[in-house]
Amino acid sequence: MAEFDDTDRNSEHAAAATFRCVDDILDDPPLTYEQWKLREKIRMVEAINSGRLPLYDEPELPPSSTETTVPTEQPQGEDQDFEPYTFFVYGTLMDPEVLTAVAGLDGEPQLQDAWIEGFAMKMWNGIYPVLVPSDSAHALIKGKVWQATTVLQCLRLQRYETSAYEPVDCLVHIGDNTPIKGLVFQWAKEPTSSELMEGTFDLEHWQKTHKRPMW
Repeated sequence: MAEFDDTDRNSEHAAAATFRCVDDILDDPPLTYEQWKLREKIRMVEAINSGRLPLYDEPELPPSSTETTVPTEQPQGEDQDFEPYTFFVYGTLMDPEVLTAVAGLDGEPQLQDAWIEGFAMKMWNGIYPVLVPSDSAHALIKGKVWQATTVLQCLRLQRYETSAYEPVDCLVHIGDNTPIKGLVFQWAKEPTSSELMEGTFDLEHWQKTHKRPMW
């Protein structure tokens, strides 16, 4: 497994090293954190674009604790009886190009501005936004709403999010309309995990600093 330079061993980088879980990669000389992050991004995008999912050889995803969950098996034949799932997205999936590649869409996704309550945002590894339950009256999360129309799209979203996230029910607010029932991926581990830190996700900043040339 790759080693990291001492200068990169702060809490953020150590969390990233823990997350990687790729045991078959050897590097000489050792990778810096930025080099590792770049390679992991490239590997992720290549896997998504080629359809080789899951991205890592990981155990089966844990079932969600809620009644409404993303389907775990791809049915035979067409999804004629599939009822579309409404997803609230708040991180990199707000980018149309990313969502198109991840979900395997034929055209640009229809995204609408939306927001949800009952969650607080944290940052995982300093890059990836996660949601944890919150009772705060000010816990309002802005994002986008999108509908998955096939089981495969749902599966690809779950694999992209990895087992660190799980789908849970939420009420999605779109403008002044009545809230609609949807799903959002929240942090699947303990909300007080030391892997998380305070912070928010800025889509424009991510698009300028991390998106290219991978997407």
